[in-house]
Amino acid sequence: MGKKKLREDFSAGSHGSTLGGGPLAVTAVLATLETLLEGCLMEHVTKLGIYALQRLTGQLRHYP
Repeated sequence: MGKKKLREDFSAGSHGSTLGGGPLAVTAVLATLETLLEGCLMEHVTKLGIYALQRLTGQLRHYP
């Protein structure tokens, strides 16, 4: 992923991180994703987003 020039400059294996893609990091990512998906996070975020937008819109009515 990234711009063409970056893809050319960073070939496979030329750049990385100490723990990137390691078993511990991947396990942590999978556990996090499972928790987020099981906990109905998107439904909660949607409700909070609607609430925040309503509050902001209400406050902005007081200003030109």
